[in-house]
Amino acid sequence: PVARAQSYWYWSSRSQNGNSFAKAVRNYPRPLSRHLQEDPMWRKGWYGPAIASWVQAVDHLYLIVAADYYANQTATVDALLEAWGRRSGKRLLRYEWLHNTTNAHASQAAHANSHRHPKLEDDVTDLADRAALSELYRGSNQQVYRLIREDARLTVLPNGPASGAYDGAFLDAVWDREGR
Repeated sequence: PVARAQSYWYWSSRSQNGNSFAKAVRNYPRPLSRHLQEDPMWRKGWYGPAIASWVQAVDHLYLIVAADYYANQTATVDALLEAWGRRSGKRLLRYEWLHNTTNAHASQAAHANSHRHPKLEDDVTDLADRAALSELYRGSNQQVYRLIREDARLTVLPNGPASGAYDGAFLDAVWDREGR
């Protein structure tokens, strides 16, 4: 989520005139959560409430973590097709063209933003700013992790919550995951 806000900052041309995301974070009055309603930059990556709403609105929600998709598009697409088949009661045939399409997409799938900006950990180096950003998204991230663990209407593909890969880290900022 922090990387999503950073990406939005650079995409939205706010970075013109040399303004960095780090400078924006430093200049926003604390707590950052005061700005959630007034500035869409901070809502980017606020996934907890959005996923909770979708889980309530639909019969079942499948969540695909981007890193998993990038690492193995074929397994992710296969898991999604299998899940749809189970839910619909229909057998979805996996034609060779499906895998060719998936593999073609894998080689073309964007693994980076189309607009250049520094890596998050190189951009935001101030420890107080990092702490403020982590705190801003902590509640939303915890809500997602709780939904994954506790709500049977939400399934993470391709591996599901039983893999242990989704036990409370994939949404956290790089400095929180790596203890920086």
